[in-house]
Amino acid sequence: MSHRDRNAAAPTAPAGRDFYVGGGIALMVLHCAAGNMLIALATVAAALLAVGSLSWPTQQLAAVMLGAVTLSVITTIAVEYLGTIVWHFWAYTEAMPTLPWLGMGVSPVVQWVVLPSLALM
Repeated sequence: MSHRDRNAAAPTAPAGRDFYVGGGIALMVLHCAAGNMLIALATVAAALLAVGSLSWPTQQLAAVMLGAVTLSVITTIAVEYLGTIVWHFWAYTEAMPTLPWLGMGVSPVVQWVVLPSLALM
């Protein structure tokens, strides 16, 4: 039975390579959560360096939010493209709605538009 068959109910499923042997889903979730934290920290830091000021967050909040959201969406598109198209680390199942012009899942993009905005408000 393939990874895709075992995980048919999940929006994403490991494909091709099994990096989580012995650790299973818990290791995969931990790995993805750590990656998301790294994206969040890096994009907010980059946005702060690019458009922030010493008086942030009382000033330049909107500019930093826009920069962080833009950078996180660009990073997510790159990571999803590499993970699904180039390296085949995971694949989307039929349960995952995708953006037709990008071929990537809707939820990763929505996640990086909504979460940074909420966190920085």
